Amino acid sequence: MRATQRPEPIPITGSAATLAFTTLLTQGPLSRVEVGRRTGLSPAAVTKAVRPLLESGYLSEDRPIGAAIGRPATPLRVSADCAFFVGVKVTGERSSAWSPTCRRTFARCVTRRWSPATSNR
Repeated sequence: MRATQRPEPIPITGSAATLAFTTLLTQGPLSRVEVGRRTGLSPAAVTKAVRPLLESGYLSEDRPIGAAIGRPATPLRVSADCAFFVGVKVTGERSSAWSPTCRRTFARCVTRRWSPATSNR
């Protein structure tokens, strides 16, 4: 029998990490500066909050956006494959299954029509 590996819990270490992750999930991709503006977190708090999320793969960095002056901003985004979800709907005429990603897009969606089984009474 194979041992089942338990998934690691999401490394949310406090309210700042929760706020940063939720903001990136719903409004991202955003630079660290923009996450701070939208949440009211200081630059240091944003950096501290997103570091474990980056290290564990829940967040990823996009290519830096060039700036005419100063350091280019590096947008952060929620990784599409950070977690997996499955939804299933079964009705009398069809069944559907879908798997959305963490970026609120669908990795896969399948719908099948079928004839209700006739019972032999």
